[in-house]
Amino acid sequence: MALATGTMLLVAAASAATNIAGSAMASRAKTKAAKRATSSIQRSAEEAQKKLAPWRVAGEKALAQLETNLEAGPGEFTESPGYQHRVAEGVKALERGASASGALNTGAQKKALLRFGQAEGSREYQSFLDRFYAEQRPLMQLSEGGRGAAGASAGIEERAGQGVARQQGLIGQARAENYKDIAGNIAGFASQATTLGNLGGGGNTEIFSGSNRGPGSLPQSTPTTTKPYDWYND
Repeated sequence: MALATGTMLLVAAASAATNIAGSAMASRAKTKAAKRATSSIQRSAEEAQKKLAPWRVAGEKALAQLETNLEAGPGEFTESPGYQHRVAEGVKALERGASASGALNTGAQKKALLRFGQAEGSREYQSFLDRFYAEQRPLMQLSEGGRGAAGASAGIEERAGQGVARQQGLIGQARAENYKDIAGNIAGFASQATTLGNLGGGGNTEIFSGSNRGPGSLPQSTPTTTKPYDWYND
């Protein structure tokens, strides 16, 4: 009986050790896989950021130049090449009309000429502003491209961070499962050992004691002071 009990204990111990080793190997495999995935995520994010970097830099420079130009304003008003010609033709048309109606050099004609001049001047200044803003359009487009690249970079960083966090969570989960398996196997072995000790000793659990000298006992280097059990009386 003692020999059988010792043998079963050895089998239980070997089984627990095998389970623990298997759990550790599985945990290491999961950890390595998660680390490889983390490295892959980080490399992909870095490559994407490198490709977007020129657009971000160009956009930042364009935005800085655009701000400078807008703060400076359009500068001194300059007429468009055809402005004087349009004004002269308009005045001639008004004069012909006034002459035909007998209102030439009258107050009504002078008011008409004044209104015409103000309207043409307003249109010309608006055209001057339009030309100024049209000149800024390439900078606006480039800065908008930079803004899009910056947004894309932020999205890449966010997704990469989430991906890395998930992989780190998997690593933690694998380690927790490994620790749980170790504790479970140790507890299971201890329970089996106690059960086998009780069966082998009629309720006496001194199977781990150095005082057991029967076949199949597990000797210890330090003898215990508990009451010896005669394995041959089993």
